Amino acid sequence: MSNLKAALCPSCGGKLELPNDVKTARCTYCGVMVTIQGVTGHDGHVRDYTVATKLERVREHKPFDVGGFKERINQLAGSLAVFGFLALFISFYSGSVFGKAFGIALFAASLFVYINHKRNLKKIIESDKIMSQKGPSVTLVGYKGACPYCDTSIVLNANVKGDNCPACAKRIVVRESKFYSVDTPVANVNR
Repeated sequence: MSNLKAALCPSCGGKLELPNDVKTARCTYCGVMVTIQGVTGHDGHVRDYTVATKLERVREHKPFDVGGFKERINQLAGSLAVFGFLALFISFYSGSVFGKAFGIALFAASLFVYINHKRNLKKIIESDKIMSQKGPSVTLVGYKGACPYCDTSIVLNANVKGDNCPACAKRIVVRESKFYSVDTPVANVNR
């Protein structure tokens, strides 16, 4: 029999093997100082882990409104074209070189915006077609399960590696859809 006991780091979840007589140790993975304490569960012992259910959010792909986009682009290009033609018309009758240059520039800008948005519309339609073939996207938002210490039902966010149980204040580490017990309350972890 070995004189080592298994534990998980409450900060990073790293597997530690510690001598039975040690009260504090430094995690070899993340360097956090861990205080080891004995804990018991309902039946006199702590379970190594409990199975947690993944909580997921499903997002359906909504098709892009191509008709509405075309209408907005045509309105924008039409407005720019009207201003461009007016500026071009006024500039040629004003006789000013600056006025002519301004009118030509405004007309060219309206033509550029119209052509550029037509190209973008093609790209958007292609992207929308690819996205609709992929189907719904699934995002992991958390885990739900029982505390390995006291069996209280808890929910942990997906973006945390662990937290303490709201009922017994014992540290729980999330790994591979399981809530692992750690023999260290959060208050006894020196960071």
